[in-house]
Amino acid sequence: MARQDADGRGPLIRFLGAGIVNTGLTYGIYLLLLAPLGYALAYSIAFVCGIGISFALNRGIVFKSRSRSWRQALFPLMYLVQFGLGLALVAFWVEMLALPAVFATPFAILFTVPLTFLASRWIFRH
Repeated sequence: MARQDADGRGPLIRFLGAGIVNTGLTYGIYLLLLAPLGYALAYSIAFVCGIGISFALNRGIVFKSRSRSWRQALFPLMYLVQFGLGLALVAFWVEMLALPAVFATPFAILFTVPLTFLASRWIFRH
């Protein structure tokens, strides 16, 4: 079972830190694969690697889960939902609000990161 933090903020801080580490690692994978494989395959491989890295970081460091639950199988699905929601928010920002696309991703992140944290916490805690 996942260990509880006394102040309750520990998992959120670790989640944000793990996200930064995961982003750096997956971007590095993307850059390494870009020239030999092209952007589409490099991005796809880096994205799948990112799900694995995120799973390991969230299970072992963020939520300190030692249990194996059927819910952990939902982890990749959570990222598929996050991707779809983020894309919808980006489209809403650009198409419906007619705001600059350069700010669309940070807008989407404001909504998707808290939801991803809550979903991850549910997946790794009992």
